[in-house]
Amino acid sequence: MPAKQVKDVLQWMQSVHKDVCSRFESLESHVDNERVKLLLGYIEGKETLLADSLQQYEREAPESVLETWVQFYPDEVQDRRRLLEDLEDDATLDGVVEHCQQVDRALIKTCQTIAEEADCEKVTSLFISLAAIEENMDHLYSKALLDI
Repeated sequence: MPAKQVKDVLQWMQSVHKDVCSRFESLESHVDNERVKLLLGYIEGKETLLADSLQQYEREAPESVLETWVQFYPDEVQDRRRLLEDLEDDATLDGVVEHCQQVDRALIKTCQTIAEEADCEKVTSLFISLAAIEENMDHLYSKALLDI
């Protein structure tokens, strides 16, 4: 299991959110279904907000926290990211929802695992907060689906 510095994990998480946003942005231009387009636009906004939040965490966190080494388990998230590449341009609403939620859940699990295994209280607190933000955004996302 590889070890990474917290700053590298934060940057990696930002890249996951940016990749999701880019993938759905490219899908949006090829989809005819207005409900799916609306959902893709919502996901793009959510992913951009999460990437920006991670960037803010990185700017504001003490250097000692950012340079702390943690065990890092990206495999499940990487697998979910690959699934996004498999989404077809004619993606259904359910398909988009399922893929997005799989990536979100994998990120939450990664944050929770790092928090549980971290030796530094500030690192534990950071990743608990990040998991909570991801979960809150996932709940808001689920509520938004009811409106679509």
